[in-house]
Amino acid sequence: MKKITLFFTSLLFVFILNAQEKILSYYLGPVVSVPTSDFGQVAGMGFGGEFQVDYPFGKHIDGFAQGGFQSFSVKNLNGHKYTAFSTPTFLLGSRYNFNKFSFGLGIGYNSYLSRYTEDGVSIDPQIGFKINNFNIIAHYNVTYVSGAAFTSSHFNFFGLKLFYRLSDIFENPKF
Repeated sequence: MKKITLFFTSLLFVFILNAQEKILSYYLGPVVSVPTSDFGQVAGMGFGGEFQVDYPFGKHIDGFAQGGFQSFSVKNLNGHKYTAFSTPTFLLGSRYNFNKFSFGLGIGYNSYLSRYTEDGVSIDPQIGFKINNFNIIAHYNVTYVSGAAFTSSHFNFFGLKLFYRLSDIFENPKF
């Protein structure tokens, strides 16, 4: 886990260093998620925040890196109270932009922290819509884990991300 976290932190650092070219776009915002399938049996709503960096590869294709943290609430199941789940998320991906809409796929790493730790590879299809400096993204995250203590071999959730573009703040500070 430390190696993967170090890798994604280093990648984010490289993105920040390249910001002087003003090609990159930075976003920050809240995330709301609803667990599905077996994960929905033991966890409730998830809330958190994420940071996103976009890099344009062409007229309609962007690459992105997303990182953040979410916490899922506790549920009672048959009288057994599960502990809350929290998860740091790291995704790399690309998306196709058409007018104000975008369609993309992120692949990365999630670690579900509770009484036990489960981590694995995540696949995250996304559909987005841009309005001025806001980027609204609906996504469905599937994390494949081995030996899951609470559920089957995957954690699934549907989520909504509301990102605000910070690039304008970095380029034109109004202090």
